[in-house]
Amino acid sequence: DGAVTIGENLFTVNTPKTMGVFLEKGGAQAGRLTVEVGNMPATVWASSLDGAPIGGSRRILLGHLTDLQNSGLSYLDARKTIMDSWGALPHLMRVATAEISLAVGPGVFKVYALAMDGSRKARVPSRKAGGVLSFTADVAGSGEFATCMYEIVRNAGLMAIVGREE
Repeated sequence: DGAVTIGENLFTVNTPKTMGVFLEKGGAQAGRLTVEVGNMPATVWASSLDGAPIGGSRRILLGHLTDLQNSGLSYLDARKTIMDSWGALPHLMRVATAEISLAVGPGVFKVYALAMDGSRKARVPSRKAGGVLSFTADVAGSGEFATCMYEIVRNAGLMAIVGREE
């Protein structure tokens, strides 16, 4: 079950366990995921890590990719269609932010910025209203590290009061 939408400078995927968008600028929605990127092209997706649909998942991986390339990568043409050199590590990510809103339903949530090895690096400020979790994905991270991956955890060590959202 799912849908794919392809338009000019827009691509969306919407399935129960993964939803995502690629867009050149502005905002877009794919199912429960709404993304606003301003004027920086980005790919943003959310995938359930526990096999449950996004609305009931206890762990969700969210990616926010901008222009990601190897150091020293070079092209033979201005449109970047013919590569001359693969370059090498470290990877370089174009700094940008994206406003993320994800309809997650009830529960208490925490958002963590992840290192490239998947370990949690920092807690990301988030807000929740009407069953929608919102936060800013920022490639620059906390200034100490760059990030493009986030873990969203439901009821992360907190007890929720029945009928009350935070």
